[in-house]
Amino acid sequence: MKKIILLSLLILISCSKADEDNEVLNDIPSLILEQTNSNSYSASFNLSFSKIENLKLIWNDTNEVNINNKIGEKVIDISNNTIVINNLGSNKEYYFRLYSQKNNKDYYSDIISTTTKKINITFDSAVANNKLGSLYVSKIKQVSDGFIVGAKLLIPASNDSSIEIIKLDNNLNLVWNFNINQSPDSDELGEIHDLQNGDFIITAKKFNYTNVGTYNHQLYGVKFSSNGSIKWIKYFNYQNIQDIDHWYNGPLNYQARPGQLKILASVDTTYYKDGDSFKRELEIDSDGNIITDKTFGSAYEPNFQNISYDDFGNKFNYGGIDIYPNDNLVTYDGLLEKYDKNNNLIWSKSHGNYGADDYFDRIAFNEKNITCIGKNGHKNGFDGESKWVIQNDSDGNIVWEYMSTRQDFIYQGRDVIYDNQNNLIAMFLDIYAPYTPVYNYVSVIQFDNKGNAIWEFRDGEDYNKDNFIPSNIYKINDEYIIIGEKDGSIWGEKFKM
Repeated sequence: MKKIILLSLLILISCSKADEDNEVLNDIPSLILEQTNSNSYSASFNLSFSKIENLKLIWNDTNEVNINNKIGEKVIDISNNTIVINNLGSNKEYYFRLYSQKNNKDYYSDIISTTTKKINITFDSAVANNKLGSLYVSKIKQVSDGFIVGAKLLIPASNDSSIEIIKLDNNLNLVWNFNINQSPDSDELGEIHDLQNGDFIITAKKFNYTNVGTYNHQLYGVKFSSNGSIKWIKYFNYQNIQDIDHWYNGPLNYQARPGQLKILASVDTTYYKDGDSFKRELEIDSDGNIITDKTFGSAYEPNFQNISYDDFGNKFNYGGIDIYPNDNLVTYDGLLEKYDKNNNLIWSKSHGNYGADDYFDRIAFNEKNITCIGKNGHKNGFDGESKWVIQNDSDGNIVWEYMSTRQDFIYQGRDVIYDNQNNLIAMFLDIYAPYTPVYNYVSVIQFDNKGNAIWEFRDGEDYNKDNFIPSNIYKINDEYIIIGEKDGSIWGEKFKM
């Protein structure tokens, strides 16, 4: 009888243990990862999983990839069965796997490896040059059939400068060019106004010696046609005084919208005599006749640094500001301001870190947002800089912020645009300068509407010998076009993602 009872107990225990083992086996998570696509900057996957409460996709650049060895991770919403990882380096191998933890135990899928495609640089060449000297980009305007480039032509022997106007087609072929040289010493371009009828007006200033042996600076405009023929040259000096006066007249750094004929200028009447400094805003017609001429402010107020007009005549002023001028430190925060068409301040915002040098180099805006790019000097100002992108709402409040850095690098924001699909594209010059500049390369980043980097392009490797300095970036169809300067020539680069 005892043997029967003992045998029954053993059977019960065995059955209970088998049930527990089956329960444990049935509770083990199932994780399956399947790649569906990859390109030069992203990889896409299908996900299959069960019996999990949390899930991550982790990846590394070696085949040793686990929760302690990874270069990236992304938390997965378990209601989704697909995922895309963006901002991968081009022509690089990556290793991915799913990860979950349950009851303090780690679970993984099999490792999936992928190699991203190489980015194609489809063009890298000089597009315009001048035998007399070196060309440096001042302003560029995109038009339907190409680009109007305004450049500074510097003559090395005399150090004299003039203005070179260059037309390129959409393939960066040179169509025509001509030179504007109103001064024996120096002409400087202000802005290129696109009249949207095939004609253009540039604003500029010239250095001029007067008849009495002194000098002045004069503000003028040049109208030219779509074939590069000059139609007129007119002067817009304050009170229309040309030669005997010693005043300064010159355009501020402003960017006009297509079809706008507003000229933003500075006047200083203090050369050689008591006077005043103030700002002017002129509106002219297509024949160069002045419609309105407003004077306002002083040399320092408003603190106009870089101005971009919107479609309604309002102005966005951006750059840097010392928000504590009396603290015995000269440091800057990024400055963004909005003025109405009568030059009244609507709002003013400063962003950055006290004690560091933060600065906005370029801005772009659409109907909802104003995006600034530049450099962020970090909190103490001594541990390097970051590439800096801030998207603001229409009242200047931060929507999102992005920073990226490498040790011993400094940065310049070169251009920021919204492409024809309203994607945000930011372009920087990354300069390796542990003590002095050693090398540089161009970096271009596309962002989604939440400030996540979708991809990043670099036009060179570390310790390259290239000295290309970018000015503007454009997108035509699926190709990106960068125009800048290199070795004294106007230079172009094209690439496809």
